Amino acid sequence: MDVTPISKLSPRDSRGNEINAVNGVFLGLGLILVVLRVYVRTKVSKAFGWDDTFIILALATAFVAMGMEAASIHYGIGEHSIYIEPAHAIQAAKWSRIGQMPWVLSTMLTKISISIFLYRIFALNKKSKRALYPINILNLIGNLASFTTILSQCSPPDKLWEPNIPGSCWNPKTQLDIGVFQGAVSAFCDFALAFLPVVLLWNVQIKKHVKIGICILMGLGFFTGICAIVRTVLLAHESPVDVSYTMVTLTVWAM
Repeated sequence: MDVTPISKLSPRDSRGNEINAVNGVFLGLGLILVVLRVYVRTKVSKAFGWDDTFIILALATAFVAMGMEAASIHYGIGEHSIYIEPAHAIQAAKWSRIGQMPWVLSTMLTKISISIFLYRIFALNKKSKRALYPINILNLIGNLASFTTILSQCSPPDKLWEPNIPGSCWNPKTQLDIGVFQGAVSAFCDFALAFLPVVLLWNVQIKKHVKIGICILMGLGFFTGICAIVRTVLLAHESPVDVSYTMVTLTVWAM
């Protein structure tokens, strides 16, 4: 495959809007669904629970992450690195790095919300309820490991986005391994949380269209699991050349 020399790249070839577009679509849909969910749980069923609280927190942290990503795009993420002013490159890298933290939290909180929801569904199925515990332990371990090491990998943390200042950082492979671990755990949890309700409801005596609807809804977890796998593969093969431009694909799959 032919690769365009970096010196011949166009300054107008920016991909920042790809991130903004995907953010806008998915978070817009998320906001609508959460508002409808809260309305139903507070006004109709009057059964507002912890799963609703956690999904609201997940959406809130996702919006914080979107704001930080918008800041990183403003300073140059999505553009070719040779056309970004040094001062802007520092700010772009800073907000891109810090913005990873609320995304990780949002991922973790979403899975906790789903787990609590399933726990209520599995009220009479002790085996299925017990299966949720190891899934959530993995969810917490994988995401908290990633969250706590995003900034702590360098001392001072500013060295992450200003590599020329005095300080020290871990071997880049260490953080890569943590990122791959978090991605693998996230994919496993997504598939597990999507698979459990399908198995549970298979022989339950409820209307067929209701059963199919619930299975399809929870089966969306398979899609997020596939996204986690793609993201993990992209992360493992990320190129250090022109990162501000090439990282867009990884960022889109990470949403």
